Amino acid sequence: MTTINRPVLIEEFVLAIRELPNESLDAIRSQLSTSVHRLNESNKLMESLLLKIRNKDKSSSEIDELEDLNTEENDDQIYEESIRENEIVLKNQKERIERIEQELLSRSTERKEELPSASASAKSELNTDNNGIESNAANSVFL
Repeated sequence: MTTINRPVLIEEFVLAIRELPNESLDAIRSQLSTSVHRLNESNKLMESLLLKIRNKDKSSSEIDELEDLNTEENDDQIYEESIRENEIVLKNQKERIERIEQELLSRSTERKEELPSASASAKSELNTDNNGIESNAANSVFL
Protein backbone atom coordinates (compact mmCIF):
# COMPACT_ATOMS: atom_id res chain seq x y z
CA MET A 1 0.00 0.00 0.00
CA THR A 2 1.41 3.37 -0.96
CA THR A 3 0.75 6.58 0.88
CA ILE A 4 0.72 10.04 -0.57
CA ASN A 5 2.84 12.54 1.30
CA ARG A 6 1.07 15.86 1.20
CA PRO A 7 0.18 18.52 3.71
CA VAL A 8 -2.98 17.88 5.67
CA LEU A 9 -5.67 20.36 4.70
CA ILE A 10 -7.09 22.43 7.55
CA GLU A 11 -10.52 20.86 7.00
CA GLU A 12 -9.03 17.38 7.43
CA PHE A 13 -7.14 18.58 10.51
CA VAL A 14 -10.35 19.88 12.10
CA LEU A 15 -12.09 16.56 11.50
CA ALA A 16 -9.13 14.58 12.85
CA ILE A 17 -8.80 16.55 16.10
CA ARG A 18 -12.43 15.87 16.99
CA GLU A 19 -11.47 12.25 17.63
CA LEU A 20 -8.45 13.01 19.83
CA PRO A 21 -8.46 13.25 23.62
CA ASN A 22 -7.71 16.57 25.29
CA GLU A 23 -4.22 15.43 26.31
CA SER A 24 -3.30 14.77 22.68
CA LEU A 25 -4.66 18.15 21.63
CA ASP A 26 -2.58 19.84 24.34
CA ALA A 27 0.54 18.00 23.12
CA ILE A 28 -0.08 18.97 19.49
CA ARG A 29 -0.73 22.58 20.48
CA SER A 30 2.54 22.62 22.42
CA GLN A 31 4.49 21.20 19.46
CA LEU A 32 2.94 23.75 17.11
CA SER A 33 3.71 26.60 19.51
CA THR A 34 7.34 25.50 19.73
CA SER A 35 7.53 25.32 15.94
CA VAL A 36 6.02 28.81 15.61
CA HIS A 37 8.59 30.18 18.04
CA ARG A 38 11.48 28.54 16.16
CA LEU A 39 10.25 29.73 12.78
CA ASN A 40 9.96 33.29 14.11
CA GLU A 41 13.52 33.09 15.45
CA SER A 42 14.74 31.70 12.13
CA ASN A 43 13.07 34.52 10.23
CA LYS A 44 14.67 37.12 12.52
CA LEU A 45 18.10 35.59 11.87
CA MET A 46 17.57 35.53 8.11
CA GLU A 47 16.36 39.13 8.15
CA SER A 48 19.54 40.11 9.99
CA LEU A 49 21.61 38.26 7.44
CA LEU A 50 19.76 40.04 4.65
CA LEU A 51 20.70 43.34 6.23
CA LYS A 52 24.32 42.23 6.37
CA ILE A 53 24.33 41.16 2.74
CA ARG A 54 22.72 44.36 1.56
CA ASN A 55 24.81 46.57 3.86
CA LYS A 56 21.75 48.60 4.73
CA ASP A 57 22.52 48.94 8.42
CA LYS A 58 26.18 48.49 9.37
CA SER A 59 25.64 49.70 12.93
CA SER A 60 23.32 46.86 13.93
CA SER A 61 24.68 44.83 16.84
CA GLU A 62 23.06 41.70 15.43
CA ILE A 63 25.04 42.12 12.23
CA ASP A 64 28.26 42.53 14.21
CA GLU A 65 27.59 39.17 15.81
CA LEU A 66 27.07 37.62 12.36
CA GLU A 67 30.29 38.95 10.80
CA ASP A 68 31.96 35.54 10.91
CA LEU A 69 29.22 33.95 8.76
CA ASN A 70 30.12 33.62 5.11
CA THR A 71 27.50 34.86 2.72
CA GLU A 72 27.37 34.79 -1.04
CA GLU A 73 25.68 37.05 -3.55
CA ASN A 74 22.58 34.94 -4.19
CA ASP A 75 22.06 34.24 -0.48
CA ASP A 76 19.72 37.21 -0.23
CA GLN A 77 17.34 35.54 -2.68
CA ILE A 78 17.51 32.30 -0.72
CA TYR A 79 16.82 34.12 2.56
CA GLU A 80 13.91 36.06 1.06
CA GLU A 81 12.37 32.89 -0.33
CA SER A 82 12.88 31.05 2.94
CA ILE A 83 11.28 33.86 4.91
CA ARG A 84 8.26 33.84 2.58
CA GLU A 85 7.92 30.06 2.89
CA ASN A 86 8.23 30.28 6.67
CA GLU A 87 5.48 32.91 6.75
CA ILE A 88 3.16 30.50 4.94
CA VAL A 89 3.98 27.73 7.39
CA LEU A 90 3.58 30.12 10.33
CA LYS A 91 0.13 31.14 9.14
CA ASN A 92 -0.87 27.48 8.75
CA GLN A 93 0.44 26.49 12.18
CA LYS A 94 -1.19 29.45 13.91
CA GLU A 95 -4.49 28.51 12.30
CA ARG A 96 -4.09 24.95 13.59
CA ILE A 97 -3.40 26.23 17.10
CA GLU A 98 -6.53 28.37 16.84
CA ARG A 99 -8.61 25.39 15.69
CA ILE A 100 -7.31 23.26 18.57
CA GLU A 101 -8.22 26.01 21.03
CA GLN A 102 -11.69 26.26 19.48
CA GLU A 103 -12.14 22.49 19.81
CA LEU A 104 -11.05 22.52 23.46
CA LEU A 105 -13.36 25.46 24.18
CA SER A 106 -16.22 23.68 22.44
CA ARG A 107 -15.63 20.58 24.55
CA SER A 108 -15.57 22.53 27.80
CA THR A 109 -18.77 24.37 26.81
CA GLU A 110 -20.50 21.09 25.97
CA ARG A 111 -19.59 19.65 29.38
CA LYS A 112 -20.99 22.70 31.17
CA GLU A 113 -24.24 22.40 29.23
CA GLU A 114 -24.54 18.68 29.98
CA LEU A 115 -24.27 19.06 33.75
CA PRO A 116 -27.47 21.05 34.38
CA SER A 117 -29.51 18.88 32.04
CA ALA A 118 -28.35 15.74 33.84
CA SER A 119 -29.54 17.07 37.20
CA ALA A 120 -32.83 18.24 35.66
CA SER A 121 -33.52 14.78 34.25
CA ALA A 122 -32.70 13.23 37.63
CA LYS A 123 -35.27 15.51 39.28
CA SER A 124 -37.93 14.52 36.81
CA GLU A 125 -37.35 10.84 37.60
CA LEU A 126 -37.50 11.39 41.34
CA ASN A 127 -40.95 10.62 42.74
CA THR A 128 -41.82 13.12 45.46
CA ASP A 129 -45.38 11.94 45.95
CA ASN A 130 -46.23 10.08 49.10
CA ASN A 131 -48.62 7.80 47.25
CA GLY A 132 -48.04 4.14 47.73
CA ILE A 133 -46.14 4.53 51.01
CA GLU A 134 -47.33 2.59 54.03
CA SER A 135 -48.18 4.86 56.90
CA ASN A 136 -46.83 2.28 59.34
CA ALA A 137 -43.46 1.91 57.64
CA ALA A 138 -40.41 2.48 59.79
CA ASN A 139 -38.64 5.77 59.03
CA SER A 140 -41.86 7.28 57.61
CA VAL A 141 -42.25 10.97 58.21
CA PHE A 142 -45.48 12.81 57.49
CA LEU A 143 -45.79 16.54 57.52
